[in-house]
Amino acid sequence: MTANGSLSALGARWRDVLMVMRFELIESLRTRRVLFLMLLFLIGGGISAWGFARLVGEAERAAAEVLAAPTTERPGASLDRLRQTPMYRDILKGMVDDPEAAKSLEALPPLVLVFAWLTMMFAPALVLLGASDSVAEEVASRGVRYSLLRTGRSEYVLGKFCGQLLLLGVVVGLSGLTFFVISWFSLVSLPVQATVLGMLRFWPWIVLDVLPYLGLAFLASMIARGAASARIYAVLGAIGLAIVHALARWSWLRHGPIASALLDLVDYLTPLPRGYGVLAPLGTTLLRSAAMCLGLTAVYLGGGLALFRRRDL
Repeated sequence: MTANGSLSALGARWRDVLMVMRFELIESLRTRRVLFLMLLFLIGGGISAWGFARLVGEAERAAAEVLAAPTTERPGASLDRLRQTPMYRDILKGMVDDPEAAKSLEALPPLVLVFAWLTMMFAPALVLLGASDSVAEEVASRGVRYSLLRTGRSEYVLGKFCGQLLLLGVVVGLSGLTFFVISWFSLVSLPVQATVLGMLRFWPWIVLDVLPYLGLAFLASMIARGAASARIYAVLGAIGLAIVHALARWSWLRHGPIASALLDLVDYLTPLPRGYGVLAPLGTTLLRSAAMCLGLTAVYLGGGLALFRRRDL
């Protein structure tokens, strides 16, 4: 095949991917799946902001009682002072595990880091439940047979994956907007510009951090026979990988450099060991974490696709 023929074939495959992605977005709107996912993220962002404001308010009220100082109607005055405390710096060092990166994060408003931390904790569960039926639902209805008459299985899966990735970026952004608006009304002395810029800076990296869970959801979707079983596989898979991660970190099993190296290799196949390195500024820590996220997503997606291509549909 000539070079022009190869480029033409590659272009046709990517056109198929974009076509499937478009239909995935339309189908998500038609079945209200995207609305359900948006609602979950909006509720999560709102509850997180409200809960954090309540926590800050209770902490400030308790401190005011101890010091016999007056209290304020709206909490939040202590957040700026929190950045100057050694405890806050120790928290950042524990999160990022990079002294230079942790030092640069001290300049950000604590609210930005709270949003990123909460989203990265709870978004994986929502993604596993919301995206794991993407392929399995069409397998159960036999609709996948009609789709595969027009395109290949790889293009079909990649198109659906790209559609779900785009939806993930949108709902994370809406969750951040909800978090910011409720925090703005609930907290006093909120640095608006610094908070907005910080949340915008973290937005793509939060999506990247959740990406392996989207790959895991698609792995479950490609091996399941129906939507319900796909969700069960995705949740059980995530729980199983969390157990593997805990065992790989267990000091009782780490005897000698060979055992430690093997356990580290196994741990890299779980979506948990990277910590919060994607919150670090541009540098070695962030690039290493980003590479781990992309590589692990490719492993999950590639493994599922290898099985899906051999399935009798």
